[in-house]
Amino acid sequence: MLRRTVTFSAFAHESVRTVRLGETLVVTLLVAVCLANADRASATFPGANGRLVVSLNGDIVVMNPDGSGEVALTSTGGDYWPSWSPDGTRIAFVRYSPTRTSIWVMDSDGSGNHRVSNYGRGAAQPPVWSPNGMWIAFADDVDAETSSAIWRVTPDGLQRLRLTPYASRNVEPAWSADASKIAYSSNADGDYDIWSMNVDGTGKRKLTQNTVTDLDPAWAPGGSSIVFAHAIKRGSKEVGTALEEMSPTGSGLAALTDGSRFDRNPAWAPNGSAIVFRGDTASHRGGDPDLYSIRPDGTGLTKLTGTDTLEVSGATWSPDSSQIVFADNYLRLYRMNADGSDRTLIASDPTRRLGPADWQAAS
Repeated sequence: MLRRTVTFSAFAHESVRTVRLGETLVVTLLVAVCLANADRASATFPGANGRLVVSLNGDIVVMNPDGSGEVALTSTGGDYWPSWSPDGTRIAFVRYSPTRTSIWVMDSDGSGNHRVSNYGRGAAQPPVWSPNGMWIAFADDVDAETSSAIWRVTPDGLQRLRLTPYASRNVEPAWSADASKIAYSSNADGDYDIWSMNVDGTGKRKLTQNTVTDLDPAWAPGGSSIVFAHAIKRGSKEVGTALEEMSPTGSGLAALTDGSRFDRNPAWAPNGSAIVFRGDTASHRGGDPDLYSIRPDGTGLTKLTGTDTLEVSGATWSPDSSQIVFADNYLRLYRMNADGSDRTLIASDPTRRLGPADWQAAS
């Protein structure tokens, strides 16, 4: 592995930005690979390959992996960030309205649609299912720059627990494999670091010990490590972000990528064999980012997309870890093999905005 040598960095966190105009809450979704952060909120679980769920122009739609059999499950125009439950029987998503936002859950056929969270103070970030299906975690923004808290709710909405305070930015919850802990990013100590806590919010522990910014925690499927994005800054200029890996206690820190790009939003293959992420050679806020994959030991770096894509986002693994689905420029949805080969266009419509997809684990 590459050892980290640069120790000064900073970069802004973007997930869901909110602007209040009078009594209207205007919500702009900033779609980035995983992920969500925010794009990375959806977590594919191991199993047989089922259907895809995606947001099309604010409606939740399911389809077959080849794009056929499209069925709309909602019709509000304000539903985004759908995520399959581990057993593939339910879908959690964010519902936005002009004045409020909340987390909802429905059955896989669109029935049983119900709200499970309180109406958020600001904009709710994408829901993240626990691997055992008992809980859904999400971050609720009061202000996208200064204040957000992580919540835990049950899929029926009967139990709601705030796990972190609103005194700082607490975002990007990621579950451990045994659902006993949650890793997250927080600026409680001034700069963003990776933290962990017990499922009930106790035992908060700062895992990264530096004065730079760490975001996008992604827990390995087996629970042995956490991968995250570490921004690199030399002098006053931001020069890149590197993916780094550490144990669940914060020890054994090692770099997987060298920081020559802005690498963000790591997403593990369900079998733990590889990590897909978004890499941007220009800027984490601009340029033409591509998808890359790398092995957990830092070898096998592979560029999966190129000049024929514009703005990749929302990379999602198939449950059997053989394929990846991603959105391009919010208008096209592609499926390809894990090595980037055999890329196939499965959905495209210039009149509809495509959000990131999630892939159902079928029994």
